Amino acid sequence: MILKFKKLKTRLLFWFLVFICSNLILVTINFTYINQRERIAELIFLLEESHNHLIRDYKNQLSFFTKEINNKDFFELGISKSLDDHKKLFRVINENLDKLLKHKVIKRFQLDTDINKIKDKICNYD
Repeated sequence: MILKFKKLKTRLLFWFLVFICSNLILVTINFTYINQRERIAELIFLLEESHNHLIRDYKNQLSFFTKEINNKDFFELGISKSLDDHKKLFRVINENLDKLLKHKVIKRFQLDTDINKIKDKICNYD
């Protein structure tokens, strides 16, 4: 189907409308891409933060087993900075995993079960 326009004005109007529509389509595609990129970046940040806290907690536990053996306050009063740090880190890790479970990207790719398994293993680790 070949469009034949008799007047230059209608031909210009047609091509102007085609140009506008194509730009609107490109703008919506770009907006969707930027929005998804931000969501994924937020997801990656939460995952990295949880991983870093888990590593800090592991190192904290190692120092607990090496330093608290000689600590009289721990045996007499049950007070330990390492245990307090462990509780704080564990709470932050659980909060991050809860945020991950609510994240739209996790739901879209159906990673809920994997996050729940990780959460269960971390709870068993505690």
